[in-house]
Amino acid sequence: MNVIDNFLDKYSYRFPKGYPDLTDPADKKLMQELLSEIGVDEAVKDDSNSIFATKGPKENDPSYKQILRDAGLSEKILNQIEKVFNDLAKGNDEYISNFNKTFRSKSITQIKDIFDAFSQYVNIYDKGLGRGEVATIMGTIDSKSGGQSTKDIIISNDGDNTGEWDVKELTDNGEFRTASGGYITTTKFKKNLDYLIDLFYQLRGKEETKISLGSSKEGKIIDEIIDKILTYYQGGYKTGGISGGTFTKLKTVCNKLNAFEFEEGKINTHYIKIAGRKFAVDQETYDKIENGENIKNISVGEPISSENSILTKIKDHPWVKNYELIDDDLSVIWGDYLKKIKGLIIVNPTTLEPTLYTSNELKEKFAPYRVVQNQINVRVKDQIKEDLDEDEEYEF
Repeated sequence: MNVIDNFLDKYSYRFPKGYPDLTDPADKKLMQELLSEIGVDEAVKDDSNSIFATKGPKENDPSYKQILRDAGLSEKILNQIEKVFNDLAKGNDEYISNFNKTFRSKSITQIKDIFDAFSQYVNIYDKGLGRGEVATIMGTIDSKSGGQSTKDIIISNDGDNTGEWDVKELTDNGEFRTASGGYITTTKFKKNLDYLIDLFYQLRGKEETKISLGSSKEGKIIDEIIDKILTYYQGGYKTGGISGGTFTKLKTVCNKLNAFEFEEGKINTHYIKIAGRKFAVDQETYDKIENGENIKNISVGEPISSENSILTKIKDHPWVKNYELIDDDLSVIWGDYLKKIKGLIIVNPTTLEPTLYTSNELKEKFAPYRVVQNQINVRVKDQIKEDLDEDEEYEF
């Protein structure tokens, strides 16, 4: 078997003859143990009675097993498929005939027919291979597994559908994770988020230097929201997660900060540094400096305090100027993900029924909702709106 050839060099020293003699019960047992250790179960067996391993759709075709092996499915997955297939096909020519009508012959757009024909294989999955991927590969023409290095399904010859597709499970609350295609780590969103959280920490993070936005009702509300965001940051966000509720709080506090009237002298948008200290300057002087003009004499104001500097930076943060940029920055990540795929098969985890969406349809129906393990989760837009409508604590 091919699997033996692949591992012979690594394990030959374990056998008395220097190679596995599968006519020797002891060698066969050892070989099975070694293969089980690497996750290849039931690989050492007599395939002569296996329809799946010895026959193909047509007389001169490779076996079903070899065809799917060439499509990138692992031996572990192939063995699971083989068990199901042989149990159903043994003595059942009608099953084999119907199986052949769908096997590797359908367009990805016929995904419902594929899942109907291969319903017994939809629930076969493994690490890096989710529910529905096996059935999709079994039924879709010229498809193969993308493994963990690219998208789930790669189709090489299906007209306008040729390209990369993903298969995802939709959770009960209508969302799915974009996985590696939706990482936030090097994005503008992550840069803006980290900067804002850092400013919030400087403002409210340390009890001994905590700065309050005043005694007004609005100031107290803003202080409270920032404190809640920082509390969450110490837990969820540190592990790469941002809940939908935290996104709501971020938008709310940014919108409120934009409208908040700070005490006179608390905000100095324009300043220059002299010997490491910041001094306020008027608009005209600032514009001249920005334009590179030579100024012989500069009139500066009072030194800018630490509190003044923090509040100025917060007021000048792009999300505070326009809270809708939070969604815009997330949408860029979502858009980049969509550019890399032709579409998506979403599997209902309860019924195991598939729904096919093109990338354009996904953009219309779903939007970023939260972050899990530094990857965006997207959710049905209508359900996101329902959550926001129900959030009476913070309105914006």
